[in-house]
Amino acid sequence: MRESLYQVTPKTNEYADEDSEVAMNLSILLECLLICSDEQFRQEIMQFLTQFNNINISTTVSLSQAEPGQGLIIVAYRNDSQFVFEQLEKLSGLNKPIILIGDDLPPDLLRYAIQLQIRDVVPAATFKSELTEAIKSISSQLESQISLAPIVSVLNCKGGSGATFITHALADVLCQQSNMEVVLFDGDFQHATLSKMLCSNATYFLDDAISEQESLDAVAVQNMLTKKGSLRVLPVKPFSHLTLQQQEYAANLTKLLAKIQRGYGLILADLSRGIEAVNLPLIEASQDILLVIQADIISVREAQNVLNFLHGNLGKSKRNVVLVVNRFDEKKSPISLKEIQQTLGIERIQVIRNNFSVASECNDLGRNIVQVEGGRRLVEDLTQLVAGLSAIELQGNNDESGFWSRMFQKMYKG
Repeated sequence: MRESLYQVTPKTNEYADEDSEVAMNLSILLECLLICSDEQFRQEIMQFLTQFNNINISTTVSLSQAEPGQGLIIVAYRNDSQFVFEQLEKLSGLNKPIILIGDDLPPDLLRYAIQLQIRDVVPAATFKSELTEAIKSISSQLESQISLAPIVSVLNCKGGSGATFITHALADVLCQQSNMEVVLFDGDFQHATLSKMLCSNATYFLDDAISEQESLDAVAVQNMLTKKGSLRVLPVKPFSHLTLQQQEYAANLTKLLAKIQRGYGLILADLSRGIEAVNLPLIEASQDILLVIQADIISVREAQNVLNFLHGNLGKSKRNVVLVVNRFDEKKSPISLKEIQQTLGIERIQVIRNNFSVASECNDLGRNIVQVEGGRRLVEDLTQLVAGLSAIELQGNNDESGFWSRMFQKMYKG
């Protein structure tokens, strides 16, 4: 009987190539300055660069404006060697990666470019493929030089699966026993459950920060977040997504996230409404994506759809995904964990046991799960989940099991 009900096609070839990814995904926000005297070619390069999901481009005909604070400079040669010489001279002391695009470069210009140790020389005829690889390499190098908080997105595969509860509880567990400063991002633009639960008196919201992000410095970013105990919350107003200009919002959210990442230890995002246009920048930037499901056939089917989108549209490998089976009861479940894993092709899986009364108390009253009577077993599950997240590195604790044992004992000492 089970096989006749279990009509979900197992994942096979779609995840066979673990190294496949969308070429236009960048790991960090990259500031890029494009210098080109040829308007038509400048527009062609610009149009190509805008396909990258995480790049901020400024252009100029000649270098007479402030250069980007960090990132990449692209100079295009269009049979104007004197112009390019002048631009490279101005750039010579900046210690930034420079890419020179052009065909049939004069020998003296090429020698000068080599003397400056520019990053790469790319032929104009094939600039798209070669520039893609160069930009991705520079992005990875810059990421290793910058301390950025990882982003973990908690995503419901089916409405009501428990992403909001798990996001809140994970943050509580982390803040209880680590020095990590955690920012909660409420991605529920419909109900704003986390915002109402944790900061009902907030006066500054995500849409305010988005509109002012260009002027926000480190102090302003710190002040805009609502403090709730040891947590920081970026609240959202219900239905505020209805007035957003989508393209502008996505670009500004990416920049805002980069500013938050530089000042905190971790961003936890509650994406309880699933994949939406307003939360795509968050998902793209996430190191770990927790897919929250329940152990039923409909949830597994929805999870398969989500996985297809993450892989096919955002280039996310299954290595980025942790399957969280919420409210699991082994005795009553119609599907085993092994069947779920085999069907979806996900190796990283974590069970959160069923305790509706504890979850309701945390959600309805905004209480810390560590302080809720009867929450011990759930906290145990959550600590195991945290220990398996690749985005979180607990420094000074090489014995992972010993750390979590000590942590659990300290939470419930006596």
